[in-house]
Amino acid sequence: MRNLLDLLPILALASSIIEISGSVSVQPVLTGPQMAYLGSRVAFRCIAADSPPPVTYELMQDGAFLLATGTDLQGEQPASFFLKVTTTSAGSYHCRASTGGSTGVSNIINLSVVTPASNTRVTSEPFPPVAYEGSRLILKCTVTQGSHLSYTWFFNRKEVTSSNSPLFLLTGNTLVVEKLTPEHAGFYSCIAWSMVQDIRRFSASTGVQVTVKVYVSKPKISFSFSKEGDSYHGNVTCWSTRGSHPVNLSLSVDDKEVGSVTTTESLAAWFSVAMVPGLDMGVARCRVKTEMQELMSEPVTLEVVPVGGDVNVEVEYLYTADSTLAAARLRCLFGRGTFPHISWLLNDSVLPSVETHVDAHCQCVQTHFAFADNRQTLILTKLDSEESGYYRCRVRDDYDDSGPWVGSIAVLVHYEDRSLNSMPQATPSTETTPKAFTSMTETIAIVFCCFLLLMMAVGIACIYRMFDPKQARPHIDMTNQENSRLRIPLQTMTSSFSVTQEEEEEEPSPFHQYYYIYKLLYINANISGFFLRIIMFVVHGSKVTSSPLRMFASVVVAMLGLCHCSNHNGTFLGTPELSGPSEALENTVAVFECKLLPHPENETVLMTLLNRGSTDTWLGDSTSLAGEAATFNLVVKPSHAGALVCQARAQNNSNIKPTFSNTHDLKVFEPVSSASVSIMSSTTIFEGKELYLFCTTDGNNVSFTWLQNDQPISSPHVMSSDPFLWIYRTTQADSGTYVCEASNSFNGTDFTTRSQEVNVTVKEPRMVVFEGEELRLVCPADGINMSFTWLLNDQPISSPHVWFSDRFLWINRTTQADSGNYVCEALNETDFTTRNWEFNVTVKEPRMVVFEGEELRLVCPADGINMSFTWLLNDQPISSPHVWFSDSFLWINSTTQADSGNYVCEASISFRGIDYVSRSWEINVTVKAVVSDPDISFAVLMEDSHNFSVGVTCQSAVGTPPVDFSLYNGTGLVANVTSADRRAVFRVPVVFGEHLRKFRCQANNGAKTASSGWLPIKIEKVKGPVSLTYDYDIAENFAVVGVRLYCKVAAGSHLRYQWFLNKSLLQDHGSFYYVFNQLPEQSILILSVGRSSAGTYHCVVSNSFDNTTTISSRGRHLDKEVLNRLPVLVVAVVFGCFIFLILLVGTCCGFGVIYRRREYGDKFLLEMERRVVAYEGELDVSEYSDGADALRTVGDGFDQASDASSDE
Repeated sequence: MRNLLDLLPILALASSIIEISGSVSVQPVLTGPQMAYLGSRVAFRCIAADSPPPVTYELMQDGAFLLATGTDLQGEQPASFFLKVTTTSAGSYHCRASTGGSTGVSNIINLSVVTPASNTRVTSEPFPPVAYEGSRLILKCTVTQGSHLSYTWFFNRKEVTSSNSPLFLLTGNTLVVEKLTPEHAGFYSCIAWSMVQDIRRFSASTGVQVTVKVYVSKPKISFSFSKEGDSYHGNVTCWSTRGSHPVNLSLSVDDKEVGSVTTTESLAAWFSVAMVPGLDMGVARCRVKTEMQELMSEPVTLEVVPVGGDVNVEVEYLYTADSTLAAARLRCLFGRGTFPHISWLLNDSVLPSVETHVDAHCQCVQTHFAFADNRQTLILTKLDSEESGYYRCRVRDDYDDSGPWVGSIAVLVHYEDRSLNSMPQATPSTETTPKAFTSMTETIAIVFCCFLLLMMAVGIACIYRMFDPKQARPHIDMTNQENSRLRIPLQTMTSSFSVTQEEEEEEPSPFHQYYYIYKLLYINANISGFFLRIIMFVVHGSKVTSSPLRMFASVVVAMLGLCHCSNHNGTFLGTPELSGPSEALENTVAVFECKLLPHPENETVLMTLLNRGSTDTWLGDSTSLAGEAATFNLVVKPSHAGALVCQARAQNNSNIKPTFSNTHDLKVFEPVSSASVSIMSSTTIFEGKELYLFCTTDGNNVSFTWLQNDQPISSPHVMSSDPFLWIYRTTQADSGTYVCEASNSFNGTDFTTRSQEVNVTVKEPRMVVFEGEELRLVCPADGINMSFTWLLNDQPISSPHVWFSDRFLWINRTTQADSGNYVCEALNETDFTTRNWEFNVTVKEPRMVVFEGEELRLVCPADGINMSFTWLLNDQPISSPHVWFSDSFLWINSTTQADSGNYVCEASISFRGIDYVSRSWEINVTVKAVVSDPDISFAVLMEDSHNFSVGVTCQSAVGTPPVDFSLYNGTGLVANVTSADRRAVFRVPVVFGEHLRKFRCQANNGAKTASSGWLPIKIEKVKGPVSLTYDYDIAENFAVVGVRLYCKVAAGSHLRYQWFLNKSLLQDHGSFYYVFNQLPEQSILILSVGRSSAGTYHCVVSNSFDNTTTISSRGRHLDKEVLNRLPVLVVAVVFGCFIFLILLVGTCCGFGVIYRRREYGDKFLLEMERRVVAYEGELDVSEYSDGADALRTVGDGFDQASDASSDE
C-alpha cells in the first residue's frame, strides 16, 4: 500500500499531461459547391494554412453530424471529402481542423440539392384544351419531381418569349392567354430545366394541341325550286357564315322538325321538301345548335308564286357631275313571281346572257351593257346610235324552261345631248486512406503508459494480498460463454459510493475489494496525468493536449478496473469438438461428429447441431451417455450451407450452463443446370451501340464461357465478368449467334450446361444529321433511382446549346463540332452499378439552300479517265432544258423551285466489256422563293372595357417559310417573330387619342430584306354629332329617280356605319339600295326611288372594336312624293318674287301717270298728233302762226283719210 502511495504523484502528473491544451491558432477554409444535382458526386476541400502537421480534418453537416475525417501528414495539403448527393445532403457544411491540440472551425457552405425535372407534362385549364374565342386559357408546365426549375414554352415548335409573343403572359411555369383568338390554336409544349455550374438538365413535355372554337353565327335560310319531268322538288339551304365544327343544323316547317344533320366539315346543310307551285307549304326556319349555342334563322314562307301580272320597263337616265349623260338604267317590273327568269330584247333581238354583278365590292362592267339584280336591271354603259332602240323584257319561271313568257311593251331609249343640273355623284372609294504516422510525442506517451500499466498491475497484486482470499467463493464459472464478464459499469468507478459502518465491520467481500482497487486506480490516473503533462511540456515547450492519449489511458484504466472473474457454484462442461466434411454435394448424406472432453461424471449430455445464421437453425440432436461422440447424419440441402456449431447441454442439471464448439464452415455444392441468356439490350442494334447479355443458371461456384458462332469471343471491345457479356462498342463483326456455357465441378466430377442461341445483328450507323438540324438522343436505361451523365468523346459536355433531361439529350441546332461519340453513363443509385451506352453521330455539311434566280453548281466527286456521268434528281434523269452538263459538272444558271430535290451523280466506266458504276451521296438542294414586300395592316383588339391594343399584321404573298418578320417604329425595333406561314401579328399597347407614330414591317427568309411602307396609326373613339345629308338624280321628266344619303361623324377612327330604314337594319345591298363605305370619312347609301324605298332613314356610327359607344343621326323621311314636291321655301321665293315684280310694275305705272299729268296736263295720253311732210318750196311759214283750230282741221283730214283707207 505504501508503495502505491509513492506512485500517486507520478500518476497525477501523467494524467495532467494528457489534458494539456495547445494554443496554436487554426483557421481552416472550406471550399465546395453551393448547388449540386441529386445523384451527382461533389467534393469539399478543407485546408488550414500555416498549420504544423499532422492536421486532422472533420467534415460536419448542420453543425452536429460528422460525415468524414481526413489527415494531412505533410502540411499545406487540403483534405478532400467526396460525397454522393442525396435528398438529405441539403444543409450547411463546415470543416473542423485539429493540430497539436488546437482546433479551428471553417466557414459555412450551404449546399442546395437540385433535383432534375422529370416526367414533364402540360396541363390545361380548361381540360381538355378546347375553348371558345374570348375565353381564358391557362397552361401549366408540371413535373413529378424537380427543384430550382426554369421553364421555356414553345408554340408550334417556336420559343415563346415576352418580347416576340406579346399575345401570351408568362409567369413561372404558367402560360396565360387572357382572350383566345383563332391565332392561338396550335401545339404547345414546355421544357422544365435547371442549371448547375453550366450544366443544364431538362425534361421536355409532349405537345398539347389547343383548339380554339368560334361561336357560330345566326343561321341563314334560302330555298330553291326545280322541275324534273312532271314533278317538282324544293331544296332548303341552311348555313352559317362562321363557327367551329361540329354543328347541328335542322329544318323545321310550321314548328315541326323535318330534318336534322350534324356537319363536321362545313357550316351548311341541305334539306329536300315537297313543294307545289302556287301553294303555301308553310313557314320554314333553320336552327343551328352547338354545345354552347342554339340559334334560329329568320322565318321564310315556302311558297312558289308563278310568274304573272303586268310587265313593264322603267327607264332612268344617269348623268355625270358635269350634267353629261353617262348611262341608262332599265328595270323590268313584273307583277308576281318567286323564281323569275328575265330576258332582255333590243329591237326584238335577245341580248347575250352575260351577267355582271354590281355591288359594294365589285363593279365588273361589260363593254356596252351589264345586268344586275338577277337580270332584272339592265345598265347601258354606252349611249350612242348603236345602243338606241326599242327595249323590252320578258319573264318566265326559272324552274320551267318550257313555260310561257310574259312580255312588256317596248320603250324607246335614244341618245340626246342634254344638260341637267345634278348634284355630283360620290364615288365609292424562342481516398486514399491517410498514412499512419507516429510522432515523437505519441511514442513517449505509449512507453510511459506501458510502464504505468506494469506499475498498476504490481499495485493490484499487492492490494489483493491484503485481503483474505478465503472470503471468495470457492468455485468460478469458466464457461465459454461468460468468461471474464464485466460486472460493474464504467460510471460506477467515478460515482460516489457510500459504505455503512456495519458493512465496514463485516468481512470484506470481493465487491468491496474491487471498490478499493477502483479508487486507487482513479487516484493513480490523476497522478499519472500530472507527470505526463510535465513530460509533454518538456518535449513541446508549450501546453499540449493529446485527445487520443487521454482516451487511451482512460480505456486502459477502465479495462483493468472492470475486469474480474464471475463466481459460479457448480460443475462446468468442457468445450465440444465438431468434425465433418467442409464441402458436400446437394442431396447427399454428410456425417458430422461432436465429442465432449472431458465428459462429466454421472451426467447425460445432449448434443445439438445448429446452423449459425441470422437465427440459429436446428439441424439435429444426439445424446451422449458415457462420453461417446454424437453422430449426425445430414441430408445436405442448400440451406445447410454456413457456419455449423455443436451445443453441449447437461440434460438433467439446469445449473450447468451449455457450451458451444468452434464453428465449422460447410459449403453445399449445387450442380449447374438450366442456363439461359437474358438480353439487356436489343438484339438488333446499330454499329457503335452496346451489346449487353446476362447468363442465368441454377447452381453455385459456376464458371461461364461465352461463344460467338461457336468460337471464343475475341472482340477488343468485349468486357465479360462471370455471367455478364458486355460489348461496349459493337461493330458489324459482332453480328452472329451467342451462346453461354456454364460449368462447375465437385470431387473430380464436371457439370456443364449450355444456353439457347441468341441471334444478334449489328447494322451500319444511322445517326447522321445535317448542320442546323436538331439532334435528340435517348439513353436506353431502365429502372428507378437512375442518374445520367452524358459525355462527348470521353469529355463532359458543357456547351450552352446542349440540353439535358434525365436520359434525354437535345441539341436544337447542330454544328459540325457536335460530331463524335456520345456516351450516356447511367448510375443505379440503389446498387451503385453503372452502365454505358454509346451513340456515334455525324453532322454533315448543311443542305444546299439557294434562292430563285440564283445559280447552282454541283461537282461529281469522282476521279478517273474516260468516265461518263449521269445526274439524277429525285432518282429521275434530269431533262430540263435550262440545266447544263459538262463532264462532272452540273450548272443551273437561274434556279426555280422546281429544281429542289435530291441530286445524285452516277459515274460509270467500261473496262473489258464490264460497266462499273459508282453512286455519290445524295445532295439535298432546296430552292427557296424570295420573300416579297410585306403588306402591313392593323386592327384594334379589345382586352377589356378599359384596355385596348393594336394588332399589327405583316404578311407577304410570296416567299418560302420560315420568314423572319420585324416590326419597326420611328425609334427602332419593336419586336420580331419567325413565322411558318408568311404572316405575323404583333401586339402593341394603345392609348386613345395618341399617335403611335408610324410602323413598318420587314421580312427576311435568308435572301434579302423586304420592307413595307410606313403605316401611321392613331386610335380615336367615336364622338361628336352625326350628320345626314343627301342629293338626288333627276330623270328627263324632272322626276327624282335616285337619292344618295351621306352619313358623317365629327371624329373617330375604325368606324362602322349601319343604315336603318324604319328602324330595320339594312345589309350591304338590297333590291333597291347599295351601301358604299368610304372609310373613314363617310358612308353612302344609294337609293332607287320607289314604293319599297319609302320610309324614315337614319344611320348609327360606332367603333368597330367597341360596341359600347354608338352615335345616331336624326331620321329623315324620304318617299317619291316628298322628293318630287317643291320645297316650301322654293314656292315662297318664287311667289314672293312674282309679287315683288307685280308691285314693281304697278309702282312704275303709277309714277308714270303722275309725271304725265304734270307734263301735259289734261291732254289725253293716247292722242296722236297728225303731221304732214312739207316739201321744200311748199313750206308756208304762216301756217305755224295759226291757232289750234288750224291744226285740228288738218288733223281731222288726216283721220278721215285714214278711215277711208281702212275701210277699203
